[in-house]
Amino acid sequence: MIHQDIVLKLSGEILGKNSRTSIAPQYIHHYVTEIKAAYQLGTQIAIVIGGGNIWRGKQAAKLGMSKEAGDYMGLLATVMNGIALHHALQAVGLSAVLMTRLAIPAIGEPYYPTKAKEYLSQRKIVVLAGGTGEPGCTTDSAATLAAIELEVDICIKGTQVDGVYTQDPKQNPAARLYTTLSLKEAIKKQLEVMDRGALKMCIANQMNIHVYNATRPQELRKVLCGEKVGTLLY
Repeated sequence: MIHQDIVLKLSGEILGKNSRTSIAPQYIHHYVTEIKAAYQLGTQIAIVIGGGNIWRGKQAAKLGMSKEAGDYMGLLATVMNGIALHHALQAVGLSAVLMTRLAIPAIGEPYYPTKAKEYLSQRKIVVLAGGTGEPGCTTDSAATLAAIELEVDICIKGTQVDGVYTQDPKQNPAARLYTTLSLKEAIKKQLEVMDRGALKMCIANQMNIHVYNATRPQELRKVLCGEKVGTLLY
């Protein structure tokens, strides 16, 4: 295994994929199965989860809301997903704790990096909800920020595609998958990996990112074991 401790950014959108409900049980189960396999390798895992299955900030304008209000709704959506994931992890016997950058004491503990590090050292899975706690920032930024604060080996991003492509593979079937790519090149080519701020944060702090397809069984384990799947950004 090449990565002992990670921040895992998981797509919220996947949780509602092909479902009439915002959180489909089969996708929560899939995430938990993948996380458990990674945990059993000995990996210390902190998880940042998105909220796109419940709410996306760009919906705010259509409802006559301010962007800030829409962003806060998005942060609350990540808390809902965080609660679901936290309890699903506990249901399969994994020790997990929910922490949030939003002050919701009845739901989860306030996020403090030192406390989160302590939990990780105790072999607890830390679920981080509430994004960065501020409007205007994506959960990608929340994940990279957490990776830097917790001083992990790498930030791993689970998406619905196999990695980073030269173009959107849904629009251009001839698009080519990168196996490795520099963070600076990703910014220069304006590739949709993470938001620009998150990529710049990783460059400044020498934090690598590995993008993989989170819908595929065993894919996370392969990333952790150094198999050639997805895209490594360095």
